[in-house]
Amino acid sequence: MRRHLAAAFLFSLPLVVACGSRPSAPPLSQPMALPPLPPSTKPVDAPIATDDGDGPKGSDPELAPLDRKEFERATAAAKAGRLYEAKRGLGHLAMAYPDQDRIVDAYNAVVSRIAEKQSAAKSAMEQRPIKTMAMPPSGYALARPLKAPARPAPKLVKMAESKNKVTDDEEWFRKNGQSLELFVPPAHDVLFAPRVGASAGVTGSLRGFVYTEFAVSTRYSETPLPLDVPLMYGTLPLTRAIDSKPFIVAIYGGRVASVLEAATGNVRAIFDFAAWAHPAASKKGALVVGSASLTTPSGTTTSPITMATESISYELMFALAADGLLYVEHTNLGYAKESKGLNAYVAAVDLDSGDLVWHSAPLVANGRDFAVVRGAVVCGYGFTAEPDFVFVLDGQTGAVRQKIPVSSGPDHFVLKDDTLRVRTYDTDYVFDVR
Repeated sequence: MRRHLAAAFLFSLPLVVACGSRPSAPPLSQPMALPPLPPSTKPVDAPIATDDGDGPKGSDPELAPLDRKEFERATAAAKAGRLYEAKRGLGHLAMAYPDQDRIVDAYNAVVSRIAEKQSAAKSAMEQRPIKTMAMPPSGYALARPLKAPARPAPKLVKMAESKNKVTDDEEWFRKNGQSLELFVPPAHDVLFAPRVGASAGVTGSLRGFVYTEFAVSTRYSETPLPLDVPLMYGTLPLTRAIDSKPFIVAIYGGRVASVLEAATGNVRAIFDFAAWAHPAASKKGALVVGSASLTTPSGTTTSPITMATESISYELMFALAADGLLYVEHTNLGYAKESKGLNAYVAAVDLDSGDLVWHSAPLVANGRDFAVVRGAVVCGYGFTAEPDFVFVLDGQTGAVRQKIPVSSGPDHFVLKDDTLRVRTYDTDYVFDVR
């Protein structure tokens, strides 16, 4: 019996949104939890059989010449291990040729292979020991003496300053270079394949096949996310992946940072920063969100339903591994007064021991990223009606070596041609690194 495919759902992921006084983080897809895909019995790279090179045999529908080339590219990508690329190409073809068995089977085989590799990577990461970080100090602290003589921090000298259009982030990245962030596809971006039943959420999708496609922002690195980086750690989703050569730093649930060797996929270290989410100054509380009633023969009892709250909450926003250290940024995108000025830190953790090396002063970093430049951390802080600055922190001690006023909150830092390009909310800067 021939299998049939239904129409595709095409999702374009909006990745740059400006809101209020700061650009907001790219929204994450909210995929549905669905049953696994069935294994394929056909090879991924099976060619389309033809009678004379012009058309497929039997009752298979004819492929347009351009589509035959697309199939060849997709199967070549599958052979080379570029499975995300292969899935994208085969997904296009499967939707255009729903009765072409070899295309459907190749697509399912690629998806199954991705699922297998991701499952193995997740299992391997979860078997590694994790370092649970204790609550950090509330201000600047140097936790251990220097292992090497201090080296001079680079000096930033402003070369150019120009107003931007606030919402033209994409154009800025095209001109100034991509960030170190890798595009993270949703954990369940392939929702259905043939022989998998549809749920009530997609009952109008005809015959049970859904293909998702993503328009990737130019902000992301051209390096594809390796299959060795799982999209989940336990129940925590992969929220950000950063190319920190020779490592990849994966952030899960805004709390766990895993450092993997890019060449091998081996996990170097994993850190749990759950204790950093709420500082000692945070006040616990409870919020009434509803009520519940229980009726028995003796009467009805009504009780409130509450949820625990914290007055100050931080998120692990960004991280880079360099010089044997993991640099992490914890911030809360709110007014400084809301956290009593105890917000927006950078800290350095020893990759081998897991010990805290230093913890910066507050209000130095609340952007989407930062940069490591010649052993120094260059970051920025700013918010509505608050002073805005670019900071140069000593990479070995965390001390502030330079503080440069800017017109609005710094959000992105890109190194290009020995210059540092800084994107703030409404102004773009170019700094010479001396």
